[in-house]
Amino acid sequence: MSTTIQLTETISAASVPFHVDPDESKEPQEGHEPYRYAHLLPHFSPDHHPPLTPFEHVDPGHRALSHPRPRSFLNNATVVELTPNLGNEVHGVNLAELNDDARDQLALEYEDSITTTVWHSDVSYELQPPGLTTFFLLSQPTTGGDTLFTSQVSNLKKLSPQFVAFLRTLKAAHSGVEQANFSRTGRRGGVVRREPVENVHPVVRRHPVTGEEALYVNKQFTRYIVGLKREESGVFFLTSCISWQ
Repeated sequence: MSTTIQLTETISAASVPFHVDPDESKEPQEGHEPYRYAHLLPHFSPDHHPPLTPFEHVDPGHRALSHPRPRSFLNNATVVELTPNLGNEVHGVNLAELNDDARDQLALEYEDSITTTVWHSDVSYELQPPGLTTFFLLSQPTTGGDTLFTSQVSNLKKLSPQFVAFLRTLKAAHSGVEQANFSRTGRRGGVVRREPVENVHPVVRRHPVTGEEALYVNKQFTRYIVGLKREESGVFFLTSCISWQ
């Protein structure tokens, strides 16, 4: 089961440590209402950060595997079923009030849902990409919306065994250089906080806790398949990235 946990709380403008650029806080044009969340508009500071350093990661989901009831943190929750592969919405769980055992269980629950978006998997070019991406919703419809997700676990399972066996032998190069260069042109705030990196990852990754395999390529950051000719790499890449079919 894949799970989306919703945490709802009221946040006042004064309590949010965000900055608003002068151009973004100007008076609304005539006939337009002022933007309700102006205090949360992006701000690109000139700060720079050193390169990330590797570290040893021990997944908390491993600890939850030894719990007698590894899903007990959902005992008083309301679960709304969405899709078979992308999971459910869970209401009634306050993440701020979870104890250590419940947080371990939450980690295990998430690890049953390795997913990526149709367009990209966040910062896949890092040596140690994040295991979790969170969204903070300012407003939302009752159901649906324009944010789309796909399960790369499910997509891999749809491929033929022979092709999957071939994919397991491959590695792909992921790059953040193009994204940084795009910022340096003055777009996206014109800020590059950390020098971009390139790293190589398996095309099929295995989750260290659940053992599930997932495709790990995406159109935004994957550049080529190591060891293949560019022409072969391009054909393979386009084939494997049509994850919405």
